[in-house]
Amino acid sequence: MTQPSPCTQMDKIRSVASDAFDLNQAFAGLKPLYGVGRLLALNAASACKRLGAQGRALNVIMLEVGKMTDQLNELVGEVNSQFASLVAAIARWMRDVRTLDLFLDGALRARSARDAGSAAHKVASLDRTHQRRWARMAAECDAPGERRLWEVAGDMRGRVMEDLMELQAWAGRLGGQLDRISLVATRQSKYLATMAKVEVGRISRGEQVLDTLVTGLEDFSARISKIEATARDSLERMAAGLSAVDCTTEGAKNVA
Repeated sequence: MTQPSPCTQMDKIRSVASDAFDLNQAFAGLKPLYGVGRLLALNAASACKRLGAQGRALNVIMLEVGKMTDQLNELVGEVNSQFASLVAAIARWMRDVRTLDLFLDGALRARSARDAGSAAHKVASLDRTHQRRWARMAAECDAPGERRLWEVAGDMRGRVMEDLMELQAWAGRLGGQLDRISLVATRQSKYLATMAKVEVGRISRGEQVLDTLVTGLEDFSARISKIEATARDSLERMAAGLSAVDCTTEGAKNVA
C-alpha cells in the first residue's frame, strides 16, 4: 500500500469560507434597498397626485418599482435562509475534514509504532466532540487496531466527499437566486429608471422633486448592479475554491 499522508486542504477550505463570508456581505447590501425603493415609490405617488393626468404614466412606472422592491425583499429573505444552511454545511465540512486528518494521522502513528490503541487514544484526546466514540475504539484496539483506524478514515473520507457535494449544491442554489435577482431587480431597475427619466422629461415642469426621483432611481439601480457584480464575483471564487479542494489526495486516496 502506498504510504498515505493526511489531507492538507485546510487553507483552501478556509479560503472557501472567506469567499462565503464575502458573498454574505454582498447579499446583505440588498436588504436596505427595500426601504429605499419603498420611499421612492411613496414620494412618486405624492408627486404624481399633484400632477394629475400628466402624472399617470409616471405613477404606473413607480407602481412597478414598488412591486419590484417587494419581490427583491422576498428574494433577500430566501437568500438569507439558504445562506444559513450554507454556513452550517461549511462548518460541518471543516469539522469532518479535521476528523479525517486526525484519523489518518492516528493510522500513520499506529503503523509506525504498531500501537493502535495508543494512537486511537491520542486521536480521541484531540476532539472532544467524538471523544467517547474514539475512547471506546481505543479500548477495542489491539494489534489489528491499525486496520480499524484505516476503515474509520475511509468512512470519514466518504463523509467529507458528501459534505463537498452538498456545498457545491448550495453554491448552485445561490447562483440560481443571484440569476433571479438579476432578472427581477438589476435589469428591471435599469429599465424602470430609464422609463421614469423619459417620462419626467416629457412632463418637463422643472419640479425638483421629479428630478430627485429620477436621480434616486438611477442610484437605486446602480447599487443593485454593483451588489450583484460583487456577489457574483464572490460566488464564482467560492465555486472555484470548492473545485480546487481535493480531500482524496494521497492519505484519503489510499485508505484501505
